Amino acid sequence: MEQQTQMPPVQSQSQPPVQPQQSPQVPPPPAGQQPPPKNPSKVWLWIIGGCLAIVIIAGLIMGGLAWWGAKKFKKTIQENQPKLEEMQKGAEEWQKEMEKAQEEWESEMEKMQNQTPDYELSD
Repeated sequence: MEQQTQMPPVQSQSQPPVQPQQSPQVPPPPAGQQPPPKNPSKVWLWIIGGCLAIVIIAGLIMGGLAWWGAKKFKKTIQENQPKLEEMQKGAEEWQKEMEKAQEEWESEMEKMQNQTPDYELSD
């Protein structure tokens, strides 16, 4: 029988073995003293600040769009004012013509009713 000899694993000569790093130990505070309070996390401040910035930017955009729309609307009204006045005059004339035609129609109907003989129906 052959004896097998096991050889120890070969370590690389170029890299020393890695040892876990230990964090420095802070000694406990002396008796009767409280440890200093931890600084609050500033993550919430960044989150709230980011949301506030988004709201402010959205408000500025909406305000700008409202201002632009009002300016455009005013300009359009001023450009179309003569056309609107012309349309209003045309509507007033049309209304007068319709009233005159209705009066003529009513007078014609009244004449026709007066010319038609009255027939009495007997039972």
